[in-house]
Amino acid sequence: MGVKPVFILLGVAIVIALVAFAYLGGYHPSTQTQATTFNQNTGGYGTALPNTTPSNTTAIVPTTTAQSSQSANVGGKSIDFGGISFSQSELDAITITSNPANLSQISQVSLFRSCAGHDFSGYDFNGVTESARSMKHYFAIPSSLVGASHAVQMFAPFNGTIVYDSKVLDYPNGDQVVLKPDSDPAMGVELFHIDLLAGIAVGTHVGSGQLIGYKNASEYSGFDVAYGPLNPSYPCGGRCQTPMENVWDSIFNHMTSGVLAQYAAVGITQDNAIASKEFRDANPCNYPNETSYGSSGVNATEWSDPRNWAIVR
Repeated sequence: MGVKPVFILLGVAIVIALVAFAYLGGYHPSTQTQATTFNQNTGGYGTALPNTTPSNTTAIVPTTTAQSSQSANVGGKSIDFGGISFSQSELDAITITSNPANLSQISQVSLFRSCAGHDFSGYDFNGVTESARSMKHYFAIPSSLVGASHAVQMFAPFNGTIVYDSKVLDYPNGDQVVLKPDSDPAMGVELFHIDLLAGIAVGTHVGSGQLIGYKNASEYSGFDVAYGPLNPSYPCGGRCQTPMENVWDSIFNHMTSGVLAQYAAVGITQDNAIASKEFRDANPCNYPNETSYGSSGVNATEWSDPRNWAIVR
């Protein structure tokens, strides 16, 4: 046998060996499925070979409203409020990214659980029923702005959507308006005694800090702000008058550090703007002649009592 046949046979043997290796343990281009993953280095989607991602790499999931809402209801503690439950992550969410008020136009803010105004109570965020207290905040205005039209500004507290406006009820002292945040659509903020700007209505998406309206001029005292979950079954007949479920917490517990800093700069903090449940239980409010929500049960003495207010300095 000559030299050339030897090299030919050796070449054939090498080819056979390579084919066998590919078949038994190598890469099978005709059968292997290529994995499409998010590439954290390029910021896009591309083809990745198996077992090339470090074990300590966290998968990146595009953030959407639907994803955030779904994630909030998966795992963790869930609290029941008379047959409607919300997850702890929904209840704890920090949603208030802008101040709903122009603090230069505010003279004082009532405490959460104050005795100012009328009875505005229900469940707290621990699922406990509270009564005979105001579980919202009144934002009082200086006398120089009383009766002024389109003067006291109201802002969207987050990126979100207007989901309710009581305009159809034709209240004489402004509307109740409910906004739902994009970041936690199970929750809502209710603004009382507000006139929305033209072009802003139910279904309008607003940006955090956007001017959305003014305090109604006929409401002399100011406006109110309430925070709590939305009723998923709204409209729901007699159970709820607005989309807000009868579950309340202080808006100050859901502000970003930046918004809290704005209030702290004028002397208002979570410590002096929130009365504890234990304190109010031991010192119940007295609302004379109030038989139902919205009836004339304001206690004038309580309204003027400085213990119910945090003063803007």
